[in-house]
Amino acid sequence: MEENGIPKLEQGENDPLLDYVVEYADIWWPQCDGYDENGEPDLSCSDVPRMFVYYYTQGEIDTSMESDYLEHQEVQNTLRAFELDRDKFWYFCLMLKDVVRGFTEDTTPMAKNPRKELEALIIELAKMEPETHQEGVQKGWWKCSKYPAELSLQVKDKEGKKKGSIFTIKSKKTLFYLAVAVYAFLEERPMPAAPLQCDLDSTSYGEEFSLYEKVTEKEIWRVALFNKFLDKFLKRQLEGKTVKRTIEEEITMWSSGKKRKIEIQVDTSREHLISRMIYILHISENEKYDDLKNYSILKNNLKGDYKNPQPANQNSRYNA
Repeated sequence: MEENGIPKLEQGENDPLLDYVVEYADIWWPQCDGYDENGEPDLSCSDVPRMFVYYYTQGEIDTSMESDYLEHQEVQNTLRAFELDRDKFWYFCLMLKDVVRGFTEDTTPMAKNPRKELEALIIELAKMEPETHQEGVQKGWWKCSKYPAELSLQVKDKEGKKKGSIFTIKSKKTLFYLAVAVYAFLEERPMPAAPLQCDLDSTSYGEEFSLYEKVTEKEIWRVALFNKFLDKFLKRQLEGKTVKRTIEEEITMWSSGKKRKIEIQVDTSREHLISRMIYILHISENEKYDDLKNYSILKNNLKGDYKNPQPANQNSRYNA
C-alpha cells in the first residue's frame, strides 16, 4: 500500500472498510430465507458483501482509478464536508459499480409477474392525475383528470409478425373503468400466504425471448442505476446533518515556509459528487460528467424512465 493510499481489504466481509457496504446491502438486498405463516419474507443479512470480497480477491474489481479518486480535489473536499469516510466511500462505490454491472451486463431479462405488471399499469394510469375528492367523483373522474393518455395493444404471432392493426384506447372514461377494474381484481386477490401458489404471483419469461438470452444494456442504464443507489445512500447519510459549505485547508506559505489554515469553498451538491464518481470509476468516459462548469449532464440525461430506474434484468453477479 502506498503512503496515504487506500488500504487493501484484508479481513474479508467483516473488514471495517466495508461498513457502508454491509449496512446498505443489508437494507437494499437482504437474503430471503423463506416465508412465515403470514406470507411475510424471512430476511437475513445480505450476501452482497461476501460476493464483493470474493470478486475483489479474484482481481475482478477494477481499482486502477484509485489515484484519480484520491487526487480529485473537488470530490475529496465534498467528502470532507459531508463527513464521509474516504476509504469506506471508495469501497462502497466500487461495490455499487459492480452490482450495477450485474444488472446491466451479460444478464437475463427479469421474469414477469402478472400482479406487478397490473400494479404498474395502475401507476401509469394514475399519472393522468385524476381528481380524488368527492366533487371530482361526482363530475366523473375521466373529466377531471389533468392529462390525456392512450393505451395501445399490438398482437403478434410466434415469429413476431404483427397480426391486425394497433388497437388504441384514448377515452379518459374508458381508461378510468379499466383502472377501476384492475384495482378491484387485485383487491379481491391479496398476496397468498405461500407465494407462487397463485398464477397471479408466479413468474414467467414469456415467449418473446429465450431463458438463455443474454443482454447488455446501454451506458445510460448503468449511469441511471448508479445514480439512483448512490443518491439514496447520500440522502440517508446526510439526513439531519448541517453541511458546511467551507472547510479548513492547511497550506504552506511559499515565502516563509510556515503553515497556515485557510477556509475554502466546497461544492456540496450530491448530484455533482455522483456525476464525478461516474467519470472517475469509468462508468462513463464522457468528460462532461466531470466538467460541471456549464451544466449538469446528469440532470440533463436522466429523464423519463432513467429518472427513477427499476432494474429490468436479473443480476448476473449478486443476489440483488
